Formats: sequence, C-alpha cells, structure tokens
Amino acid sequence: MKNRSAGLRVCCSGAVAALVVSVLMVAATASTPGSAQISDEQRTAAYRGGPFVTSNSTDPLLGDGATLQCIPQLAPCDDFALTVALAPDYLRTHPSATIKVDLASDNGTSDYDLYVLDESGAYVAIGYNAGGTETVEFPARGGINRYTIRAVPFSRNAVAYGASVSLLAADPTSDSDADGVPDVFDECPGTPSGSIADTRGCSGTEVTLPSDPDRPRVVVADIDSALNPYHDFYYQRPSSVTTEVLAELGVKPANVVRLTRTGDFPSDLAADAGFWASVKRGELYHFAGTNIIAASVALTEPYLKPTTAKNPHGVGTSSAVLTANPDAIILFVEANDALGSAESHAAAFRNPAVDIVTTSYGVSVALGLVPLPEYRAFEHSYEGVVGRGKLHFSSGGNGPGVTAMRAGAGPWWSIGISGIEEGSSEGDTLLSGNLPDFVSDFTQTLPYCMTCESGTASVGGTSFSTPRSAGVASAVLLEVRRNLGHKGGIRSVGGTPFLATNVPKGKGAAAQCGTKRICASVSNWQLRRALEQAAWIPETAAYDPAQATGGGIGLPVAPVAPWLQTAWGDLTMAEAKGVVGAARAELSRLTGFQFGGT
Repeated sequence: MKNRSAGLRVCCSGAVAALVVSVLMVAATASTPGSAQISDEQRTAAYRGGPFVTSNSTDPLLGDGATLQCIPQLAPCDDFALTVALAPDYLRTHPSATIKVDLASDNGTSDYDLYVLDESGAYVAIGYNAGGTETVEFPARGGINRYTIRAVPFSRNAVAYGASVSLLAADPTSDSDADGVPDVFDECPGTPSGSIADTRGCSGTEVTLPSDPDRPRVVVADIDSALNPYHDFYYQRPSSVTTEVLAELGVKPANVVRLTRTGDFPSDLAADAGFWASVKRGELYHFAGTNIIAASVALTEPYLKPTTAKNPHGVGTSSAVLTANPDAIILFVEANDALGSAESHAAAFRNPAVDIVTTSYGVSVALGLVPLPEYRAFEHSYEGVVGRGKLHFSSGGNGPGVTAMRAGAGPWWSIGISGIEEGSSEGDTLLSGNLPDFVSDFTQTLPYCMTCESGTASVGGTSFSTPRSAGVASAVLLEVRRNLGHKGGIRSVGGTPFLATNVPKGKGAAAQCGTKRICASVSNWQLRRALEQAAWIPETAAYDPAQATGGGIGLPVAPVAPWLQTAWGDLTMAEAKGVVGAARAELSRLTGFQFGGT
C-alpha cells in the first residue's frame, strides 16, 4: 500500500535530484504519438496512451521513483518523448517559464501516476495523487532539452488516457499595473495607478500582505446589495487575509488597494477616483486592512464604488458576519440591481474557496410583511451544499410567512433563519418567518451607510439574523480547523467534501490514521448537527415584556415545546450561552476527536 504525502514533487537538488532511474531493464510501451516538440512558437502538444489490464505498484512507499520498474505485461509503463526547444537565453525574458503536463483518464476514475525524467535519467517532477487526473509542472530550461514523460497505471484495468504538455511563459511585455516595468521584471506588482515606479517596478506605495501558509482560515460569501469599504468598522481588527488567501481566491496583486481614509468621505472618495474608475465587473478586489474581498456582478456602473444610489443593506449583512466572527474572511458579491441572479449565486456557491454562503433576500409584498411562496430554489445552492460541502444560511422573511416556502431558506439542504430579540425582550420575534431551522438576533446595532466612515444604526430583520448565524457557524468551523491544523478550504477525502480534516493527503496516506496519528474529518452535515445540538433554547423566565414592543416585537417563548417558535434555538455568540463551545463538544462526540468545548 502506498504511504505518501500528496502533491507535486519537483526534484531539483540533493540525493533525490541526483537519483538516476535504474529500473532493471526498463521496458515501457510508447504513447500515441510517441514524441513531440514544443517551443515558444508551438507551446502545446497532446498525446494518448493505455489502456492497461495490469497495474504497476512497484513504487509503493515514498513515491520518489526509487523502486519503480517497467516490465511489459507485469508492471506496465507508457513513455512519451518530449523535446523542448527554446532560445539559450529564453529565461532572461521569461524567468518563470515552466512546463506543465496534464493527464486525465477517459472514465475519470482510473488512476495514473506521472514521472518526468531528463536526459540523464534524473527525475525532475513526480505526480502521484489519487483519482482520475494527474498534473505535474517543472521549470523550463534554455536551449534544447529532452524529457521522458512516463505514465504508470496505478489502477487495475485502467482505461485509456489523454495527456497534454504546455509551455507556460508570461508575455514578457505585459505590464498589468501599468508602471512601465514588465511584469516578469516587476519586483513590486500592484503599483497603484498614478504612482511613479523605479526600474525595479517599485514606488513605495504598494500594498504588501503577510504570507502564512499554515494559518487556518474561513471564508463566508455574502451576496447582497453593496458595500462601503471606507467604514472604520472593517478596520477595527487585524486582517486575516494573507497572500495565500488572495492566491486561492484569484485576487490579482494589482487589485489589492489601500483606500484613502481621513474621515472626510467626499475627499477620500475623490482621492481614490483613479482606482474606482479602474474597477472591472466580475474581478475580485481586496481592501487592505480589512477582511473584505469583493467582486461586482451588478448590471450597472459604478462597480463596487459606494454611492448614495446604492442600498446599504450589504453593509449591514457583512458587518453582522464580522460581529459574530471578526476573523472571518468575507467574499462580498455586490449584486445591487442583479440581486438574486443566477450569476451572483454561481459566484458564491461554485467558488471552491468559499465555506459558507449567506443570503438575505426573497420575494415579498406589502412592504415586506407578507412573503410570497417561491417556486424554485436558488440556483447552484444544491450543488454548493450537497455537491461541494458548503453551508447555506438564508433569511426566513420579516413577516408571518412560513420559512419553508422561501427559495433560499426553504430547501432541505439550506438553513432557514428567523428572529429573536436577543439582549432586549429575549422574546420570539413576531415579524419573522415561522418554522425556521434556527433563530438569531433580529435587531442589531451595525454600520449602515454608504457615504460615511463611522457610526452605526439600529437595524432589524432576518436579513441580519441570517449573517449573524453564518458568522457563528464560521467561528465554530475556524476553531475546528485550528484544532485539526486544516489548511485552505473544503477538501475532498475519498470523494467526500469535508469542511475540516487532518487526514494526510496522497494515495495510501490515510493508512496512517489510527496507527501513526489520530485523524478526524468534519462535514457540513456534522457541523450543522453540532449547531442543532448547541443552539441556545430561550428561557421563558428571561422574557422582559417592558422591552417587547421594541425592534421586531418579541413574544414570550412557551415553556412547553419551545421548538415550535425557535426551532433548534438561538445561534448566538454570547459567551454566557455557550453555543460555540457546545458545538465543539458535540463535534468531539460525533468524530471522536477532542475539539474542546463544553
């Protein structure tokens, strides 16, 4: 059985790099075609190979090729001869050029490993992940170089495969930040518009973020109207955004901006006019100093720019998430006049970096007090939750309607949120949807303006209960990831998506679990179940009728069958109510791994 760590292994120096393949009478079959040449003018080549009846498991332990043998019929291999013909000084103008090999089995499940050897027989790259695809990438060299790309079937009865080879080299004239220095020589990418750069491409005004590849993170996608990134609320805590997070989400270095913030909103907006004029629809931007990464899918301009014409609803919803979990990273999808569109839903539910999605909208009439039944679920929500392993929180409505009739909150895979008057009457909010999954704070004090840099307002609605609940869930998830040492977003283990896991990567690596380490994985369903068990059940004795007419009008929670009003209970960050700790304790019970909590 293989016992390996996953990922690309590029052999560049040391004993492994010097290892010359001695495979005892190497006898590999040839792919079709058996060879090809790529160059700067012809950057791609394709070929096919297989099928194979017999598997080849002669490299079972470290995946470093030390024991690999190629024996016809017994331990088959497939070889492709690659020539890379480049100018001798090619790397001077293309310093980051690489060669990438992609292989995919025709049925998507037959497992092949890839080994790339140079002319001396030394390995330059090895790919040995589980599954029906394999990718390796290695640095290009100047001049003419020849390689052998060896496909090894790890599966029995492996079907045929298709493979492609690509030369990846950036355009040496491209200057994405328009500072006069080509990207390939730019030591300071992301120079702000209007800044003067030196010959290194640096102006002293670039935004640099920390690198921390081991730091666990959690990403909550908030689809809403608009955002005001000038508000000081977003800058109260240190940012959780690292260079790894930006790379994972696909934020370009030039799209990291530090806004002008003096407290004078009109002047600051004018000072940043060049940036706002450059914002493109659909592109991601990070506002340095905050946990906000945002993109606009609105139908009309200006994109992302805060204006009085935009509704501050999104300022409130994003703030509600961060009030519950200041360490959450917000992927804000500005929908504005496209709120509820399939495109906005796809931006969140189909993004592999997103862990939790919060939506606070639906169809209603009579000033929002009578929610109408909605005939379809939100696009991509089923795919995001069931297929990709996310959690989806959606508002139950601000009226006497039934939460289950809502397009966002109603489907079985989504989590419907209604309201409770937390911190005031402690009563069930009358003007919020009935029969939800949970309740959370209906009336909150949050930033709620598009053209200010400070101040808060009292706002009410399940629009804010919902992101508050998502924030609570994200706080539990982040603690779990820290306990497990989980890096990045949702990860597949054995074909199942998990929000958090410490199962080692690589074929056969999971065999370490139970012998060399204690392993645990937490799915979206397990986290949801933990929240159900941990939610705070409001107490009838805590009800204060003197405050019951404020906010959303609170009704006392009946001492018998309280779930008829508050479902599983209140998702709250109040320490005295202990929801986060109780959820961690329930996850300990579900998985057998000690996450702490009580």
